[in-house]
Amino acid sequence: MAIKKFSVRDLLRVIVVWTIINVFFNATALFLTDYLNDSLLHLTFNFTSFFSFITFQSCYFGLILTVSACILRKKFIVLYAYSLIQFIVLHLVFFYCLKTEEGVLNFITDMSGIPLKIINNSGTDISYVLAYFFPIEGLFDGGIFWPDNLERFYLLIILVPILYNFFLTWLADRVVKILWKLNFDKGQRI
Repeated sequence: MAIKKFSVRDLLRVIVVWTIINVFFNATALFLTDYLNDSLLHLTFNFTSFFSFITFQSCYFGLILTVSACILRKKFIVLYAYSLIQFIVLHLVFFYCLKTEEGVLNFITDMSGIPLKIINNSGTDISYVLAYFFPIEGLFDGGIFWPDNLERFYLLIILVPILYNFFLTWLADRVVKILWKLNFDKGQRI
């Protein structure tokens, strides 16, 4: 077992710091999205929706971090296991929903389908800020989700959350090292 390298306290520190940073970035992005859409006067912060999204991500991150710490030996792989799994899952969903219509490759799914739920739970509000500047247009009626621009959809909805998770994990690791002056590589205090 590789758990000897990570104490439960160290794992909890990473999970808590990761969650706090994630809440900060997503709340900032949500506020910025409302500001860009001129809806600050009607700002309706849906507490339940926002925190259920963050809670899901934090629990998912914590579970993957804990399991990977129990079975893996490399610190890098343990820390970035969540991001690697997100990379695999989001690409599986993306390729699963690719269909050829009229000789053109498209991403097509239904609005209530599992693929779209996975994408929504794995995403970040930063994608919505970017979508303001680079809107995703397409067919969204009748329960069908069919974006016109496949490349833009891939960049905003698949790639941005993956890069965000890598950055978030890297930042959380740095903040934990700074706040508690830990050296995870040697498993001892500096």
